[in-house]
Amino acid sequence: MQHSFEQYISQNNLAKPKDKILLAISGGIDSMFMLHLFAKNTFHFAVAHCNFCLRKNESDADEKFVKDFCKKNKIDFFSQQFDTKTFAKKNKLSTQMAARKLRYDWFDELMKKNKFKLLATAHHQNDVAETVLINLTRGTGLAGLQGILPKQGKIIRPILFLNKNEIEEYVKKNKLKFREDSSNKKDDYMRNKIRHHVIPELKYFNPSLEKTFADFSKLMEFSYKIFELKIEELKHQIVSENKIRISIDVLKLKEKFGPKFHAFFLFETLKKYSFNFEQCQQIAEKNFKNTGAIFHSSTNQLLIDRNKLIVSLIDDEMLSFDISISNKIPKQFTENIFYLDADKLNFPLQFRGWKSGDKFMPLGMKNFKKVSDFFIDKKISRTDKNKAMVVLSGKEIIALLPYQIDERFKLTPQTKNVLKIT
Repeated sequence: MQHSFEQYISQNNLAKPKDKILLAISGGIDSMFMLHLFAKNTFHFAVAHCNFCLRKNESDADEKFVKDFCKKNKIDFFSQQFDTKTFAKKNKLSTQMAARKLRYDWFDELMKKNKFKLLATAHHQNDVAETVLINLTRGTGLAGLQGILPKQGKIIRPILFLNKNEIEEYVKKNKLKFREDSSNKKDDYMRNKIRHHVIPELKYFNPSLEKTFADFSKLMEFSYKIFELKIEELKHQIVSENKIRISIDVLKLKEKFGPKFHAFFLFETLKKYSFNFEQCQQIAEKNFKNTGAIFHSSTNQLLIDRNKLIVSLIDDEMLSFDISISNKIPKQFTENIFYLDADKLNFPLQFRGWKSGDKFMPLGMKNFKKVSDFFIDKKISRTDKNKAMVVLSGKEIIALLPYQIDERFKLTPQTKNVLKIT
């Protein structure tokens, strides 16, 4: 078993001998089995235990059990108690999701503070089967069919090559001690219902169900990597992205894909912005001709703007700017830095969102132009229009940010003092 454990870690490039690893240990059979294998190895590791205080004395006994084991075996031990129910209620989360957030937030904090490179969890092949079934039940794309991967970022699963029966046999044979979690026997959570009722029925048709799902998961992992490379290649041609927003070029999308694939490509592009497949179908169903339509996810909004799809954060704040005055005349001008003749201005200046009817004289022009017409000429999206601000000196608009200053307040050879807006 020890050899298989080390071989699996090596073959999947999970960790190197000098890596500092934090082990998530609950005290249950799976995590104690993993801890036993690590304890017989030469890896640099420590143990982290979460006490969610959900089972009263049982939770405290679990913590003491893991702590005592670590003390006896001279293993560095970290523990944290959480008021999980209060946190769940305050943040409007299920108990399960609250515990997950508390757990991983604390793990992240521990890893940064103590310079751990990796976090090891005790997932095994049964967990893979359950996860794939849960994802299929809830609805998933190709990524969800991968189930649980051996390595995701800093998280490694070094016993994913084993199923539950193999773990139980080893634990029994080697008389390893562990704690029973009474909540695992209840059907309070979806995973437990699938574990207790769905999996046994499926195993009637396929006794090797766990291995079948593990093989399927591995196949989907390889397939998804190839698929992901192709999607990323296409995204570089179709999608423009920066810190504020992303823009999808509809014309280029139509060049690359027929109508049947539009929603699929959108989903693969937009899922990280919390849009679901049904929304992507709605966006694409009228061939993107519903200009002005806005769709919302939990975190972002998408605007159909002519031949562009503009995605931005819902809670984006108004643009902010820094102002300074000096007597240094710039030798060259840089995009997104605005210079005005300070001696022509009446202070204090006023910043506000633009209004219908606002007019100014864009740089290089001799006549006034409505701000709304300026946006049309420059093909500014609705999302960006909503963020734009005007700067007023008295009642005169001296700049429309972040686009243009007013011709009347530009720098001239006679300028002595310069107002700089960045």
